[in-house]
Amino acid sequence: MSKQEILNGESLFQNDEGLFQEVCRRLVQREVVYCVSTLIAGLHEVAERMDDYETYLNLMFRRDYNEPAWEYVFKTADQAELEAVADEFGDSADCEEWLEAHPDEMDNLRDRVWRLIGDKPERLCEFADLDPDEAEAHQHWIVSDWLANELRGHGHSVEEYLGLTIWGRPTAGQSIWLDGVICDIVRSLDGSHWLFTDA
Repeated sequence: MSKQEILNGESLFQNDEGLFQEVCRRLVQREVVYCVSTLIAGLHEVAERMDDYETYLNLMFRRDYNEPAWEYVFKTADQAELEAVADEFGDSADCEEWLEAHPDEMDNLRDRVWRLIGDKPERLCEFADLDPDEAEAHQHWIVSDWLANELRGHGHSVEEYLGLTIWGRPTAGQSIWLDGVICDIVRSLDGSHWLFTDA
């Protein structure tokens, strides 16, 4: 099956959500290796004395910098604060000139600043003294390096710990292939990915 066949909302997914879930299931079957929640929970008593305690804590809690950064740019920051962010991220002169030419378009300024931040919401949180949102990991899974990179790119906690690549999954009670992050990863894949070939 091709990616277009799978992701085309007018044809298959509009009529067959099961097909999309099957593709997500195939991804999980190949890229998620083993549940290690019991191991991670058992290490709790000794982890504090280990050299990599910070890594252990990163597995237990997911820090979300994206949401507080978005709230700041689109809801909280005033013009001067947005200009300071633009200056920090390297484009304040362009934003100031643009705002002078478009004084009534604060929403567009917010969009421009958000594009400047790009994939650096953690840096914005540090700059603006914002606390990240924290969510506890409910399960821990060994995952492939490829999936680890994808999960990190979606803001999930993934750490190299005890020689294993471990994902701190923030949900439980459903199959992994139903997780929103897995669905988002499948939707973002290039059409040449192995999931979409008739191998």
